[in-house]
Amino acid sequence: MRKFSLLLIVFVTILIQEILPQACCTVGTSISSGVERSVIKHKNLSVAFSFQNNILNNTYQSTNKIEDPLNRKSSVSDFTLELEYGIAERVSVLLVGGFTNKSRTTTVTDPEINSSEEITFTGDGFTDIVILGKYEIVVADIILPLGATIGAGAKLPTGSYQLEENGTRLSIDLQPGTGASDLLLWGHINYTFPIPRISINANAL
Repeated sequence: MRKFSLLLIVFVTILIQEILPQACCTVGTSISSGVERSVIKHKNLSVAFSFQNNILNNTYQSTNKIEDPLNRKSSVSDFTLELEYGIAERVSVLLVGGFTNKSRTTTVTDPEINSSEEITFTGDGFTDIVILGKYEIVVADIILPLGATIGAGAKLPTGSYQLEENGTRLSIDLQPGTGASDLLLWGHINYTFPIPRISINANAL
């Protein structure tokens, strides 16, 4: 009961935190992702393909909707492929990559001739690649239904970040890649309640 109370406090604390809106042309995380689970079994291969489309037509300052003088409207479509293979007992390697299509429409006004024009910028291409090694340090069982996994890896700048349209480089949020290499540290814990058959998972990246 004490463990359940602690997990409930953590969950409620996360819920009451201020939730900030997304930046233009960014997307949320996939609803099914290899970074949201532990390792897979030895010699098993997991293949997952996901599609996500986000339409961002409103502008917010914190939680308040405000008028956007540029009347920006954005659309982001992400196609993601995940491959994970169990290379040994309690050890697996995850590879994530994909293709993205981002577009943003902006209204440009010329006050001298009192006219407005909508301009659309589009950037698409293959995204950066993430490779992550996982190691399960605590295996959940009947006595201790708590599992823990750690991992490390890198995000490689394989996606283009220098796309141009009409001779002008697109802004970085419209580029399919970032041009940056990231070192990744990752952790995952899960706790299963045997009677209601409910599992709680938490991840840190």
